[in-house]
Amino acid sequence: MSFSRAVAASTFAYVLLTAVIGREILASPGGGIAHDAGDPLLNAAILTWNARHIPWTDAWFQFPIFYPTRDALMLSEHLLGVSVLSTPLYWMSGDPLVTYNLTLLLTFPLCALAMYALVQRLTRSAAAAFLAGLAFGFAPYRVAHLPHIQMLAVFWAPLALLGLHAHLETGRRRWLALFGVSWMLQGAANGYFLVYFSVLVGLWVLWFVVARGRWRDLANIAAVAAVAALALVPMLLRYSAMHARHGFERGVGEVTFFSADAAAILCASPELTFWGWLDVACGPEGELFAGLTLVALCGIGAVAAARRSTITGFYFAAAAATWILTLGPFPRLLGTKFLSQAPFLWLMELPGIAGLRVPARFWMMTIICLIVAMGVLMADVLKRRSRRAAAAIVAAAAFGFVIDGWTAIPVQAAPDAAPNPGLLRGTTTLELPLGDVGRDAAPMFRAVTGGWRTVNGFSGYEPAHYAPLRLAASVEDDALLIPFLRRGDLHVIVRDDAPGLQAMVERQPGVTLIGRGPRLTQYHLPRRSTTVAAPVLGERLDIRGLTASCAQDRVNNVTDGDLRTRWECGPQEGDEEMTVDLGGLVAAGGVVHSLGPYTMDFPRRFAIETSPDGATWESAWSGTVIDAALAAALEDPRAVRLLLPFRPRAARYIRLRQVGRDRTFYWSVAELEIWSGAR
Repeated sequence: MSFSRAVAASTFAYVLLTAVIGREILASPGGGIAHDAGDPLLNAAILTWNARHIPWTDAWFQFPIFYPTRDALMLSEHLLGVSVLSTPLYWMSGDPLVTYNLTLLLTFPLCALAMYALVQRLTRSAAAAFLAGLAFGFAPYRVAHLPHIQMLAVFWAPLALLGLHAHLETGRRRWLALFGVSWMLQGAANGYFLVYFSVLVGLWVLWFVVARGRWRDLANIAAVAAVAALALVPMLLRYSAMHARHGFERGVGEVTFFSADAAAILCASPELTFWGWLDVACGPEGELFAGLTLVALCGIGAVAAARRSTITGFYFAAAAATWILTLGPFPRLLGTKFLSQAPFLWLMELPGIAGLRVPARFWMMTIICLIVAMGVLMADVLKRRSRRAAAAIVAAAAFGFVIDGWTAIPVQAAPDAAPNPGLLRGTTTLELPLGDVGRDAAPMFRAVTGGWRTVNGFSGYEPAHYAPLRLAASVEDDALLIPFLRRGDLHVIVRDDAPGLQAMVERQPGVTLIGRGPRLTQYHLPRRSTTVAAPVLGERLDIRGLTASCAQDRVNNVTDGDLRTRWECGPQEGDEEMTVDLGGLVAAGGVVHSLGPYTMDFPRRFAIETSPDGATWESAWSGTVIDAALAAALEDPRAVRLLLPFRPRAARYIRLRQVGRDRTFYWSVAELEIWSGAR
């Protein structure tokens, strides 16, 4: 079979298989959202935003969620490397759901064809390339990430490797250009793979370039990568500045939680038709089942191959290295830690790695390496068989790959439209209830695609003010409206299954009912022009001593100047206390209670008492701090300094009492300040 016919036949097979597993989507591409109404709605909104805005401009960074947060696009993936596909589709269809659904389906044949191209170049075997493409495009691991289009759009990675291999073989610069463009677009499609795939490229360079002393090639590859990286610099700078402003970082505990177990190679996505029952050592994003066929062919090929190739040697070694990295900083086997630390912990010391919380996603690099190695080995096996025997092997292997990755992509109903969307364009809108995926993804999608700003949000990170906002909504406290009404008019959409929140909105001054739908009611609230004077704190007082009702060993954390350390006590039962000794009788008139990154750990109800002698106590302040926490988070999202002023009085002791109840969250104090107040 000629080269062109082989490519055409493989393409037809990949597209046909995609149509079968995506048949529910193709039945009505704009009638719903592929898989679920969480991450897919976020990604559909981002792809729509990219199609409507010029990348790298300030307007593009101002993704209209989590109002009034600036640069909100940097809270999640910007998906520019996916928009190469989706933007033309959006320009043709004008439909965000059609665009997202078709883009998701296109990732299957495109990944298959990209791997086909790589293995065909390495082996000159159309049959081996077909199998490798089938294995990659329809890998079981891809099914585990159906909600994450950025994890599915990995077709740039094989093309980048193709460029590297072809450049070493021919010395032609066009292959370097393919590498540079593909590497950049892969990083622009998935921020994780900007790092994880770069690690794989680094290993490739060490093996094929540095180890062979090809210094000119090393310089050329480095130069091309540096030039390609220039396109990513504006996003990286804005990302770094935005995250520094908000104090975003991933702790080691969170990274460990999203690390794979060493036994998770026996954990398959429950959505796989034939392997969904396999659930050994499963964890969050820990479905690392590679497929029986891929593992079997790697083993058979390694035994049956006539010669050992340096290419297969590299890809098997790289597969082992990247698998170790999936295990995170503290590797576990069946839940038991078996190493005190691992290479991922060293990787976390590099700049920019602190924002990556899912080591398990390194598994995509492992899958790439295993499939390339399998393709090279199978090419050697097939060429030493008769045509009939080779055809039988290819047919059996293809059947195995299809069975291993077989699924049917489900479709969820599209979000309801706003009752009166024409009145919302260009405005600020809040939808209630808020605070979880089911409640926030649809409002976010409606706002981005409809052309208005929303207080709601759903993303990889959330700004500090969203935690107290969530609590205020859950207790139907109208304090959640005040900060936004001070900025201008506010439209509020309330679900009909939240009558308490509807009543709260309807009792606001000047409220107007402007729309009613099957499940949503839309209101308009006029701006409140009231201004609140900043409290006069006076002079900061020295804290000479601290005692607490619990965790006394951590009480000095509140004066160490480090927002990442804290005193904590809880869950909140209503009897937690901290007493401050000022060393002598002084004028005291305010407390500043900083939460730092622990934005949900503010006291549910709070009381401040003062005493001149530690025996007689006088109430200085009491009530809920939701409004103070919300204002503090909007003012300074990194420190979240709750300002609690009271009438100045002579005192030596200040007692802070948490008198509310919360069975989930603790009371945390990152930093504590006592002030004299106005004189």
